[in-house]
Amino acid sequence: MNDWHAVVVGGGIGGLSAAVALRRHGWRVTVLERAADPREVGAGLTLMANALRGLDTLGLGPALRRGAHAEAPGGIRDRRGRWLSRVDAARMTRQLGTTALGVHRATLHRVLRDALPASSLWTGAEVEHVESGPHAAEVH
Repeated sequence: MNDWHAVVVGGGIGGLSAAVALRRHGWRVTVLERAADPREVGAGLTLMANALRGLDTLGLGPALRRGAHAEAPGGIRDRRGRWLSRVDAARMTRQLGTTALGVHRATLHRVLRDALPASSLWTGAEVEHVESGPHAAEVH
């Protein structure tokens, strides 16, 4: 590792993904999360090909796939259940090389957190001010 240090504000899916990517490129990372006790909130997500490729690039694809389910044909319905658009899973797999995967948000969050050292995630840390510069990574 080099001596570069990044501070990521927010321990959600985006912040944790950024932190994992930075660590893969040799950065020390501190993730500041406002919640004192991050909870497994939310529901299911459908990860499309671009998200899966991104997670594969981070080295997290296999761990994620163990907790995910291949999506059956689906799409978007209105509140009455009428189809607005449909996705053919077999066609998507032929065109993109992967199907969509359904995963609970908590599973994705856990896979991302597990890819970081526990000491890099600071909870109960509300960020009020941000500065850049050589001493900006100091956390008070």
